[in-house]
Amino acid sequence: MTIPGPQGLHVLDIARELVSTPSPNPPGDERAAAALVHDLLLALQLPAARIIAKHESRPNLLVTLDFGEGGRHLVLSGHLDTKPVADAEWSGDPFGSNVEGDRLYGLGSADMKSAIAAMLVAAARVARDAPFRGRLSLLFTADEENGSAYGAHHVTQSVPLDADGVVIGEPGGIEEDYDRLHLVSRGIARLRLVARSRQKYSSLSDELGTCNAGVNAARLITAVADTLAVETPENVYGLSGWTPTINTGLPRWRWLRGDAGGDGLGHRGATASRNAARGRGRGVHRTGQAGLPGDQG
Repeated sequence: MTIPGPQGLHVLDIARELVSTPSPNPPGDERAAAALVHDLLLALQLPAARIIAKHESRPNLLVTLDFGEGGRHLVLSGHLDTKPVADAEWSGDPFGSNVEGDRLYGLGSADMKSAIAAMLVAAARVARDAPFRGRLSLLFTADEENGSAYGAHHVTQSVPLDADGVVIGEPGGIEEDYDRLHLVSRGIARLRLVARSRQKYSSLSDELGTCNAGVNAARLITAVADTLAVETPENVYGLSGWTPTINTGLPRWRWLRGDAGGDGLGHRGATASRNAARGRGRGVHRTGQAGLPGDQG
């Protein structure tokens, strides 16, 4: 059993509530998780959160505890969203927040709703026995799992944090729990590759010629993977995790109207009849996406 915070709220209990509140990204909607945090702040007798949102469905929460002039400003930060369940195989309900032994199982239990729970209880304990100076802030962001345009990027463009230090509660274990302390965040830069072509008959490709969007997108993606190089800044302090990574993403396949399309990839009659059934002028739009330097770590 975890040590309770003020008002008897345990870190584990809060973490289980957060895990049971879905916030998968994509598609991206953190309102339910943010509403739960709002209620928890009240229960823990902490100040209400300031909402910083680029869109109403993507709230970022900022809670500030001022203890007096002078001193330093520490920010404890975590993200409210999780990866989607997608096609992952789970032994139980990903939102069931089940406890087995000393393990909490559920989507976001490690990345990173348990950390948010710990930060809430830690802030409540500090507030109960407050120092004479300094400031403590809690910053809970949206959209960390899909580029942070609605999250950290929007917050930094909207609010001056003026922090002396920021602790981000991402899980720190690779081989074992908490086997390292990560001091480097590479950030992320995204490159989107788009290939388009006109729909044609595949059986006449030898006479009419073709421009296959799928093939062109594949060539672009492999070119990025094989030849794109990113300059690495000097690692003055010898920190691990310094080297940039380049990771190419899977293509996105979408049906669109108009001139976005690919040539038929099968027998002419079968391909033409299927496309006609879907409506004239439709085709396949294949988008390749590459991310660099990769996941922040």
